[in-house]
Amino acid sequence: MERVSDFLESFFSEPSIRTASGSFANNLQKQMETMGPRTTRKNSSQHIFVNKDLENCSHMFQRIDRIKKQLESPYEGPFPVIERKDKYLTINIKAKNVNVSFDRLKPTYILAEDNPKTTTTDHNKVQILDNKPDLTQKQFRTGRTICLPVRSKD
Repeated sequence: MERVSDFLESFFSEPSIRTASGSFANNLQKQMETMGPRTTRKNSSQHIFVNKDLENCSHMFQRIDRIKKQLESPYEGPFPVIERKDKYLTINIKAKNVNVSFDRLKPTYILAEDNPKTTTTDHNKVQILDNKPDLTQKQFRTGRTICLPVRSKD
C-alpha cells in the first residue's frame, strides 16, 4: 500500500522542476522558426493518352466536356482537319475554324466504299446487283424470316 500511496502523492503534488514561462515560449518560438514547410508532391503528373493516328487522320471526333444527357455520345463529329500544330489541331466546326488540343480529339476511321453496283461477266454483259430482299419471304422487324406451316401457305 505504501507504493500506491507514494505514487498518488507524487502524481498530485506540484512539479519540482519549474521553468520560467518566458524561456519556454522563447524556445518554442525558435523551434517553430527553424521548421520549414513540408515539401509538396506534384499530383498533376498524369500521362494523357495521345493516339498515334492523330498525326495523319483527315477527320477527327471532338470530346464533349460537359455533363451529358442520358445515352448521349461522348464525342461529336467527325470534323475535317484544317491545320496541324505541335499541341493542337485546327478543325472546321459549323463553318468556323476552331483550335482544339490533342487530348480532346479522337481520330476517325472512314471506310472506303467498296460496294460495286455493276459487275462484268464472261459475255461482256453488265448485270446490276440488287440488294433488295425477296418479296415472297416475309420477315420480322428484326430480320428473322417467317416460316409458315404447310397448311397456311395457301
